[in-house]
Amino acid sequence: MDVIPGTHASSTFMAYISILKECCLEKDAIINCDETWCRVKVKAAYRKRYIWCLVNKSERIVTYCYEDDSRGSGVLRHILGDHAIKALQSDGYNVYMHLDNNLIDIKHVCCMAHARAKFKYALEWGGEIDTAFFHCIGELYVLEAKYEHGRPSPEQIKNCRNNLKTKEIIIRLRSKLNAWLSEGHPPRGELMEKALRYLNTFWTQLFAYTHDSPYTIDNSIAERFIRLLAGERKNSLSFGSGKMAGISDAYHTIILACKCRVSLYCNI
Repeated sequence: MDVIPGTHASSTFMAYISILKECCLEKDAIINCDETWCRVKVKAAYRKRYIWCLVNKSERIVTYCYEDDSRGSGVLRHILGDHAIKALQSDGYNVYMHLDNNLIDIKHVCCMAHARAKFKYALEWGGEIDTAFFHCIGELYVLEAKYEHGRPSPEQIKNCRNNLKTKEIIIRLRSKLNAWLSEGHPPRGELMEKALRYLNTFWTQLFAYTHDSPYTIDNSIAERFIRLLAGERKNSLSFGSGKMAGISDAYHTIILACKCRVSLYCNI
């Protein structure tokens, strides 16, 4: 695409960004999604708005979407539009439950790293001494690391994720969770309660990664790319308008499009 110099350059880039988004959300795509907040001047006051990051790992595309709205499910519905993607992986917060309640044709995969982090916080800051949950999830990560380094075929990865060893870990984890959720279990701290609630609420979505080889155990790839904008927020403090927030998104989308195409940037 020829880039027109001067004031027409921005419209040229916006057309390119639209093409990138369409390619990112192609039919049967597997999308990793995350979001971060930013301060945007709306009328006379600065308000919290959200920027969303969409990653299509197989196509090596990263796009950012600023929406002049809250973090509600309507924003996600607007971003996805009528695109028939196969799956969306997220951190599992309530906004993404819109997928399970309304977009039944899209597989929702949650982030195991979030579950593990919650149990880690309970151990380090909540005074808990039972490490079973943390270590069971760690065992699943060890298996995933072996698959990554061994470079097996997609079919082999799917088979390994459903072999007896993996199922034994999952069964052990479920049994432990049921015991902790039983009425007769002793009281626990607030951090442990949050970790247990997250694991129980999103159990199906957390283990959806075992259903297909292209799925990943966590959402770290999207979190890695959204971190770029989180750092920008700390430096630039705020945007003077929604238009400027959109320009920032366009800038980062174009830069990453170049990096992802010409290098193994971040091993995407």
